Amino acid sequence: VNGILEDGEGKIWFATNNGISVWNPMSNQWKSLFNNKLEQAQVFLALCEDDKGRIWAGSYSSGVYVLDRKTGKELAHYARGVKGSPTVSNFIFDIFKDSRNDLWIGGVNGEFICYKTKENTFRVYSEESISSFAELSPTQILIGQSSGLSMLSQNTGNIEDLLSGIVVQDILVLDTEIWICTSGEGLVEYNFKTGKTKKYTTQEGFPSNFINSIVYAGNYLWIGT
Repeated sequence: VNGILEDGEGKIWFATNNGISVWNPMSNQWKSLFNNKLEQAQVFLALCEDDKGRIWAGSYSSGVYVLDRKTGKELAHYARGVKGSPTVSNFIFDIFKDSRNDLWIGGVNGEFICYKTKENTFRVYSEESISSFAELSPTQILIGQSSGLSMLSQNTGNIEDLLSGIVVQDILVLDTEIWICTSGEGLVEYNFKTGKTKKYTTQEGFPSNFINSIVYAGNYLWIGT
């Protein structure tokens, strides 16, 4: 399992190495999508629900699929070589919904894009190696990359490097503190205002310095290694 999403109807979506599995807790029924289909993507890494109740699923090799939440039917497919599709990476690592309900979609070996929900249009940005997105402010989007942490200004389109020399896996923003999950450097706490950083590694008791995910809930940071 590479990603989990609870949709607006309470169903649980699982992005897996063999398609997408959907569990309805009310009926305890399962549905499988894209599994064992050689002509379509099998490996899915990212899931996100837009404000219209559609499920966006990012695949490893075939771009992004937009699915009907109720039926699982494919509504749209965006990838390189697909007619009418914006230029986008076929290897999608993250799909992030910001405070404006716009979707940020990115991965490796291709450009990253923003789906503007109200306008129903795409904006294509530069080719970057992206693992994750987060929102610092309504006009500032954080980008986690294999080369470090960057920030995109939506007003200018410019990308500014904030931290280099770390492989970013996931990002969490709490006020002025940015918590960065890394491969090999543990958990990095970065204060955006002061520019100061602090690392938490196995020396502080972590089981590993390879941190994959982070969530804030109940006044605690929940960390996956």
